[in-house]
Amino acid sequence: MSNWLLNWQERKEAEMDEQIFNPKTVTGADDVVNATTSAADTLAEELTLVVNTNTPGGLFFNGGVQEKPKGETRGKVMDEDGIRIGLENRAIFNLQDPDDGEALFNINGVEVISTKAFSLFSGQKKSGKSNFAGVLITAAVNSEGKALNGTVCSLRGKLKVLYCDTEQPKRDVKRLFMRVMKTAFDSYDIEWTGTGIHVISLRDDDPGAEETKGGAIPTTRWGWLIEAAMEYKPDIIFIDGLADLLKSVNDEGESLALLKLIDRLASELNCAIVAMLHQNPGGTKITGWAGTNAGKKYSDGFSVSKKNNCFTVEHEGRGKPTPPLTYQIACPEGDNVGWYASISQEEATMKREEELRRLLASATYPAYTSDMSKYIKQQASLCKYKGGTSDSSIARTLKEAVELGILNKEKIGKNDRYSWKLKDDAKDNQPVQLQLSLDDD
Repeated sequence: MSNWLLNWQERKEAEMDEQIFNPKTVTGADDVVNATTSAADTLAEELTLVVNTNTPGGLFFNGGVQEKPKGETRGKVMDEDGIRIGLENRAIFNLQDPDDGEALFNINGVEVISTKAFSLFSGQKKSGKSNFAGVLITAAVNSEGKALNGTVCSLRGKLKVLYCDTEQPKRDVKRLFMRVMKTAFDSYDIEWTGTGIHVISLRDDDPGAEETKGGAIPTTRWGWLIEAAMEYKPDIIFIDGLADLLKSVNDEGESLALLKLIDRLASELNCAIVAMLHQNPGGTKITGWAGTNAGKKYSDGFSVSKKNNCFTVEHEGRGKPTPPLTYQIACPEGDNVGWYASISQEEATMKREEELRRLLASATYPAYTSDMSKYIKQQASLCKYKGGTSDSSIARTLKEAVELGILNKEKIGKNDRYSWKLKDDAKDNQPVQLQLSLDDD
């Protein structure tokens, strides 16, 4: 059990007992005014932390209204300035409060992702949320404090980073941080543990969901996250897979309880917390009640998408939004890890079109989907095509070729037939027909 958690628990209980529920123990008890039934006198819903030694971190969370001890009267206790005791920690007195937190990054000229605040990355699966975290970590740990030619900058120089992954296999997590090391230090061989980066993998942990009174769910993963946060004292925490800290992403009360804990953790440790959630397939709405509630709570939100092997990050915050950020993973031949590099969407589209034309260059057209699939499987290895040769990958390749204006697609009965789509300035309206062997083997 972390001393921080014990001290936190004891402090919160003392506040509740001495300042609210037992006014006789507070100096100035003569000023106690009996509570009325007005809404202003009703205590706000409060999360209570309860010690449990059966889970790492020993943390349970319990949503619900704190019950008043029997036989006691809930009242108002005023200090010398006439302010209710306990309220001074919640009141805003001026515009320049040093405890407000500070922005850690500048993206395209806009300050984003503050300490004592919660930020959110969302996107479709495999859209690049983890890689966007990788770009930020690159700026956080290198000597210049920059990434992507200075479009992403750390505002506090080197930062201590805690990355908690709940989704990816360890092999993929390692490859992500090899990419960060290559971008930040131009080497795959650097041990990132000496750079201020700390990584924990929670994918294989049993969530440890166990009902507590009040309906909130403690998790083994959350306990380990707390332990790591106390051990490493990071400036920023990335939670890659917020949904896996919950029993159900569709439980409204559970997700609210977890988000309250995240807010409290960010405030207590004076760090930024960034969580990642999936968007619903085919849309931009974030999955479940977890997504709905997180969408209301975040200070900075980033939507990540991938097209033409180019990542695009769009920002929405409570202040000025940043212009879209675009980048790619540069992978030369023989390198399956790569590094982060700036690229415009227009340049990415041109490169992708060139890659697809090279892949499809010598196919016989018109050709049906079944023939095209066989051909692409033949050519993929020759072209070192990174899209793979599964049926779903081939379907995406053909769809993309149609969208980029490389191929025409028409329906012939139940089949799709493809032919070259000639450019307007083409001298010959008839595409060259090259005979190929499309045998099953």
